[in-house]
Amino acid sequence: MGVEKIVGFVLETNVSLKSVSLDPKDGNFELNGLSIANPKGFTSENAMELEKVRLEADIKSLFSNEPFIKLVN
Repeated sequence: MGVEKIVGFVLETNVSLKSVSLDPKDGNFELNGLSIANPKGFTSENAMELEKVRLEADIKSLFSNEPFIKLVN
């Protein structure tokens, strides 16, 4: 998935994601089963494991150099 590759590249670690839901009309996203691995040298496997993340974004801005995220919850 694109989200895994982009976030993994930015954070320089492995990222996994079970599913993504998108409502393009309203700019609502839902990320399900997000796991971000710890970099080498940490004792625990993952830095973060989130069951569900909701995002609201300005859809047009996602295709620009400065994406605008209105809400993360």
